[in-house]
Amino acid sequence: MNHRSDADWVRRLQEMEAQIERDRAAFDSPWFDRYRAVKQWFQNLSKEGQIAAFGAGAIALLFVLKMTMALISLAVSVALCCGVGYIAYKFFWPSPSNE
Repeated sequence: MNHRSDADWVRRLQEMEAQIERDRAAFDSPWFDRYRAVKQWFQNLSKEGQIAAFGAGAIALLFVLKMTMALISLAVSVALCCGVGYIAYKFFWPSPSNE
Protein backbone atom coordinates (compact mmCIF):
# COMPACT_ATOMS: atom_id res chain seq x y z
CA MET A 1 0.00 0.00 0.00
CA ASN A 2 2.92 2.32 0.72
CA HIS A 3 4.21 1.77 -2.83
CA ARG A 4 0.87 2.89 -4.29
CA SER A 5 0.89 6.01 -2.10
CA ASP A 6 4.43 6.84 -3.24
CA ALA A 7 3.44 6.38 -6.88
CA ASP A 8 0.46 8.67 -6.32
CA TRP A 9 2.71 11.33 -4.80
CA VAL A 10 5.18 11.05 -7.69
CA ARG A 11 2.34 11.38 -10.23
CA ARG A 12 0.91 14.42 -8.45
CA LEU A 13 4.37 15.97 -8.23
CA GLN A 14 4.87 15.49 -11.97
CA GLU A 15 1.47 17.06 -12.67
CA MET A 16 2.38 20.06 -10.53
CA GLU A 17 5.73 20.44 -12.28
CA ALA A 18 3.99 20.31 -15.67
CA GLN A 19 1.53 22.98 -14.50
CA ILE A 20 4.41 25.19 -13.34
CA GLU A 21 6.11 24.82 -16.72
CA ARG A 22 2.88 25.75 -18.54
CA ASP A 23 2.45 28.80 -16.30
CA ARG A 24 6.07 29.79 -16.84
CA ALA A 25 5.63 29.52 -20.61
CA ALA A 26 2.87 32.14 -20.38
CA PHE A 27 5.47 34.65 -19.17
CA ASP A 28 7.94 33.86 -21.96
CA SER A 29 6.37 36.26 -24.43
CA PRO A 30 7.89 39.21 -26.30
CA TRP A 31 5.70 41.61 -24.31
CA PHE A 32 6.89 40.25 -20.98
CA ASP A 33 10.50 40.36 -22.18
CA ARG A 34 10.01 44.01 -23.18
CA TYR A 35 8.47 44.74 -19.76
CA ARG A 36 11.45 43.17 -17.98
CA ALA A 37 13.90 45.14 -20.12
CA VAL A 38 12.11 48.45 -19.45
CA LYS A 39 11.87 47.67 -15.74
CA GLN A 40 15.58 46.87 -15.59
CA TRP A 41 16.40 50.06 -17.51
CA PHE A 42 14.22 52.13 -15.19
CA GLN A 43 15.77 50.62 -12.06
CA ASN A 44 19.27 51.39 -13.34
CA LEU A 45 18.46 55.10 -13.66
CA SER A 46 19.38 57.58 -10.96
CA LYS A 47 16.59 59.03 -8.82
CA GLU A 48 16.53 62.17 -10.97
CA GLY A 49 16.40 60.05 -14.11
CA GLN A 50 13.56 57.98 -12.71
CA ILE A 51 11.60 61.14 -11.92
CA ALA A 52 12.26 62.50 -15.42
CA ALA A 53 11.28 59.19 -17.05
CA PHE A 54 8.13 59.01 -14.95
CA GLY A 55 7.23 62.59 -15.89
CA ALA A 56 7.81 61.93 -19.58
CA GLY A 57 5.69 58.77 -19.38
CA ALA A 58 2.91 60.66 -17.60
CA ILE A 59 2.95 63.38 -20.26
CA ALA A 60 2.86 60.76 -23.03
CA LEU A 61 -0.03 58.98 -21.30
CA LEU A 62 -1.98 62.22 -20.98
CA PHE A 63 -1.38 62.97 -24.66
CA VAL A 64 -2.64 59.52 -25.68
CA LEU A 65 -5.71 59.90 -23.46
CA LYS A 66 -6.41 63.36 -24.91
CA MET A 67 -6.17 62.05 -28.46
CA THR A 68 -8.41 59.08 -27.62
CA MET A 69 -11.06 61.38 -26.16
CA ALA A 70 -10.79 63.67 -29.20
CA LEU A 71 -11.34 60.71 -31.54
CA ILE A 72 -14.33 59.52 -29.51
CA SER A 73 -15.88 62.99 -29.53
CA LEU A 74 -15.26 63.22 -33.28
CA ALA A 75 -17.02 59.89 -33.82
CA VAL A 76 -20.00 61.02 -31.73
CA SER A 77 -20.17 64.34 -33.59
CA VAL A 78 -20.09 62.65 -36.98
CA ALA A 79 -22.78 60.19 -35.88
CA LEU A 80 -25.00 63.03 -34.66
CA CYS A 81 -24.51 65.01 -37.88
CA CYS A 82 -25.37 61.93 -39.93
CA GLY A 83 -28.48 61.35 -37.83
CA VAL A 84 -29.63 64.97 -38.17
CA GLY A 85 -28.88 64.88 -41.89
CA TYR A 86 -30.89 61.69 -42.33
CA ILE A 87 -33.85 63.11 -40.41
CA ALA A 88 -33.70 66.32 -42.45
CA TYR A 89 -33.52 64.27 -45.65
CA LYS A 90 -36.56 62.22 -44.70
CA PHE A 91 -38.50 65.30 -43.56
CA PHE A 92 -37.73 67.73 -46.40
CA TRP A 93 -37.10 65.49 -49.39
CA PRO A 94 -40.34 64.42 -50.98
CA SER A 95 -40.69 60.71 -51.50
CA PRO A 96 -41.82 59.60 -54.96
CA SER A 97 -45.49 58.73 -54.96
CA ASN A 98 -46.82 55.73 -56.78
CA GLU A 99 -50.01 57.34 -58.13
